[in-house]
Amino acid sequence: MKTVKVLAICVLAVGANFLLSYLSVKILHLSLFLDTVFTCAVAFAAGTLPGLFTAILTTLIGSLLLGYPSVWDNLFALCAIAEVLLIGGFRFLLSRRENSGLADERPTLISTASALLLLYISTCMIVSLLGGLIDFTITVGLETADNAVHPHTFFKLGLMRNRLPLLAADILSRIPVNIVDRFITAFGGYGLGMLAIRLRLIA
Repeated sequence: MKTVKVLAICVLAVGANFLLSYLSVKILHLSLFLDTVFTCAVAFAAGTLPGLFTAILTTLIGSLLLGYPSVWDNLFALCAIAEVLLIGGFRFLLSRRENSGLADERPTLISTASALLLLYISTCMIVSLLGGLIDFTITVGLETADNAVHPHTFFKLGLMRNRLPLLAADILSRIPVNIVDRFITAFGGYGLGMLAIRLRLIA
């Protein structure tokens, strides 16, 4: 019964990812992705495996419903997978502190916020690097042009006009977007995950 409940929440999280992303891009016209907030919430609340399932399902449904320009765009699921794995490490460190017999080692508000900040910075850098490498591989290695406009597109064009190599532009153009995007994802996902636990949506 618990497995069915978690699967249902994963499916709802996939829908919420698309809804938030649509609201961000189409309604509010924000240059943000915001397509993994609920994936991270599931990872924080239910663990790594449900988080990975939500990440992969979000990508597959997006590919089917939204019609990605290329099948290779599914590789961007690796960014969400990396994010979930980082959250898994965060949860492991917190659980070790909670289970430690020393009162000084147990998580406090400040220590949790500091760990979240470290998670946010790590996610921002790793997702920017991984996303840039995937974009470069698709464009150059597979010779597949992506004519869609993404949140990082204008940063990328500006960097290339300053004669920055394509690989560097692919990676660096994502950092300004991810500075904001991953902050919302890390702290918002954590807040939603803890709320789900408190409301006993996930036991």
